[in-house]
Amino acid sequence: MVKNDHEVRILGDRVRYFRKLRGLSQSKLADGICTQATISLVEKRNKVPSMKILVQIVRRLGVQMTDVVVEPQDQIQITLDQAVAAMRHRQPDTAAAALATLDEEHDLHTVDDQKRFYYVQGMIQLTGERKPEEAVYYFNRVLQLFTGEDADVYAVMAILGLALAYADMDNLGRTRLYVNEALTLLQDVHRQGEAFLDSDLLIRWYICSALYRLGDYQEVLHRADAAIELAVHNERLFLLDEFYALRARCLVQLRAEGTNEAFTVAISLAGVNQNHALAATLQAEMAS
Repeated sequence: MVKNDHEVRILGDRVRYFRKLRGLSQSKLADGICTQATISLVEKRNKVPSMKILVQIVRRLGVQMTDVVVEPQDQIQITLDQAVAAMRHRQPDTAAAALATLDEEHDLHTVDDQKRFYYVQGMIQLTGERKPEEAVYYFNRVLQLFTGEDADVYAVMAILGLALAYADMDNLGRTRLYVNEALTLLQDVHRQGEAFLDSDLLIRWYICSALYRLGDYQEVLHRADAAIELAVHNERLFLLDEFYALRARCLVQLRAEGTNEAFTVAISLAGVNQNHALAATLQAEMAS
């Protein structure tokens, strides 16, 4: 039996599966229980409503509670969370070690699990192994899971992963194509709220990184400044050093003023974030 809202993780794709299996629309499932928007949040964002609503939804679907929720200590979920977190902090070796404990065929029970697994695999190949061709394969595996489904942050990040992979292969035409596709998708993807702030900043960093590879330095400055403002407003250090680093590099390319100041801030923030590799690289760039 589920004790409270904080001790469960709802599997939105399982709710959607059982709803469609019963021939119910979101409105029909919600009728007399909650709003259609609540069902949409359950299915798209794995958002747990009140336990009273959750119990009524489960009864209407004719399934058991355990069919649509998992305990937070489920080891597979913990492992995937660890892998995603490792990639956010630029630790591909740690992410790879976590995923190595999973059996791709037997442990990935939901579409959400598969999205996260293949996305992290793609980023490991791109940033850790430096194999962009392999990264393309995994990012496309993510996108295949969205056939007939609405896009979410993992679709956007996979598309931006493709943009960066093709930039590594010097195919800037494909890079621009995927950047434009990601920007279009972002208009329809809900990523607000504190839980999605890191994903929002990560997406912005991918966009800035791809645009930098394309030589769109003014656009990178504009987007990096907006990301910095968002991070500072929310008192987040996550990727702040990377945004300032991109800003400094753009100023160099544009032969603009304020370059040394931007490098100094980026190096300081890299030290705070213990991003020693970035700090060393920036110091060398500043010296040259």
